[in-house]
Amino acid sequence: MAYLVVMAVDLPAILSQLHWTSDFSASMVLAESWARLPGGRVLTASGSGQSSLATVGFEVLTATLPGHREAWLVAPSLMSLAGAALLAYATARLAGAWAGVMTLAISVCAAPVLLEVLVGQNDHGLTQFDIALLAALLVMAHGRSDHRAASLGLGAAVGGAVTGITLASDLLVGLVGVVPFLVAPLLLLALRRGRREAVLAGWAVALVAVAVTTAYGLTRLMRHWGFHVPDGVPGGLASLDQARRNAGILVTQLLELGNANLVAQPLGPALVPMAVLAMAVVGGLAVVLLRPAALARASAARAPGRPGTDAELVYVVFWAVSVGLLLVAFVGSTVPVNNTAVRYLGAVFAAVAACVPLAARSSPARRRGIALAVALFCAASAWSVHDRTQREAFRLPHTKDLPQVIALLDARGLRRGYSTYWDANAVTWQTGGRIQIAAVVENPTDVAPFRPNSIDAWYDGTAPEPTFFLVDPDPLVMAAPPGDRLPPPDEIIPVGRFTVLVYRDDIAARFAP
Repeated sequence: MAYLVVMAVDLPAILSQLHWTSDFSASMVLAESWARLPGGRVLTASGSGQSSLATVGFEVLTATLPGHREAWLVAPSLMSLAGAALLAYATARLAGAWAGVMTLAISVCAAPVLLEVLVGQNDHGLTQFDIALLAALLVMAHGRSDHRAASLGLGAAVGGAVTGITLASDLLVGLVGVVPFLVAPLLLLALRRGRREAVLAGWAVALVAVAVTTAYGLTRLMRHWGFHVPDGVPGGLASLDQARRNAGILVTQLLELGNANLVAQPLGPALVPMAVLAMAVVGGLAVVLLRPAALARASAARAPGRPGTDAELVYVVFWAVSVGLLLVAFVGSTVPVNNTAVRYLGAVFAAVAACVPLAARSSPARRRGIALAVALFCAASAWSVHDRTQREAFRLPHTKDLPQVIALLDARGLRRGYSTYWDANAVTWQTGGRIQIAAVVENPTDVAPFRPNSIDAWYDGTAPEPTFFLVDPDPLVMAAPPGDRLPPPDEIIPVGRFTVLVYRDDIAARFAP
């Protein structure tokens, strides 16, 4: 209850802070700009869960509607609540109302590091919803003794379409959703070898086929309309040294997901509850990864083909495979570079929320222990979220100086410019497109358009009015000021830590291709 109160009070401030971050505002900037520009332009999305085809497509379709900004901001929160409800439904169907309530409580009371993913734009939030949908579909299909072709066909069509849209937007869902969705019923078929299991395995294959077809068709259609997503899978195999660093990042971020980062906690009374939460994180992971084997042994001693038993088995196998693949990929790939990689770990959180309440079905003592841990977790999340909101910690520190830049640009009538990615979208979004800053990349020998999350028309070099280049001296934001890689400006205006270079023409005409 405390967490819900905190969210009701703080959510507007959280959303305001988050959307000073370019990754969260990028898709909305793209959609509004796309709606204003003439035809024949090309929009390049990032292809990594940010500014994905699904997000940008939805926002482009609604960009001209009244109140579209408010709808965009609230949509991720509503989708996250729907995902939590699906998880709670699936768990309750397997283990009763108490288990469903526990799953719902965990799912809703996200720690701050995951809350950004769940309520912000673009950052794998659609994947979080889709894996909850796939898990719920497995329970619904395997929890029935009769299987009508119409209901299975509807589930395959709807689930496949949603998963296909997600797959076209974020390849992460293939690893944490699609593969586990196939493995779970196929494993049950290998164990049971019955007609019912064969039908359900075929249904899972059909759903995945619909998903792949939808993803392919949507990608082709969006490219025909001028949308482009870079091909290929981001990242590669990590070296041994990087794998060790990734393992350290993984441990830290798993503890953060449980509000239990003991490493960052100074000595004091808070260490005790955080130690309890850390043990809960370890215990939750153990339940997710080990319960399938225990349940398979237990179900082997019962009559085969019992819907309830089979449904729980495929459910926990789905989550174990999802988490297992994710942990291996996290440690073994070059994708995680720092603590922002927590955005890839949402499936771990969902798996713990889904599976831990199942372990207490027949044990009052376990129920009390889990209820206590969940209450402690929710209280810690409520305190952490509120504290972070009050400190404006959901906002990147460097953006707190941008309002004075906006005031200067407004006063001088400068409406079009260029800067680093981390400043560009933030200013464009916060000014409602009144001031448009396109992102650039500072190469060793030149300045060039930053292609991910961009529209080609931003860099056509034909703006009829003066343009500017916003120099940010923060090396974490702008790798290096442009210096002599750009021609001398007509005017130099210092503002706070920034420098505004003003040109009488469109400086983009002198960018590298």
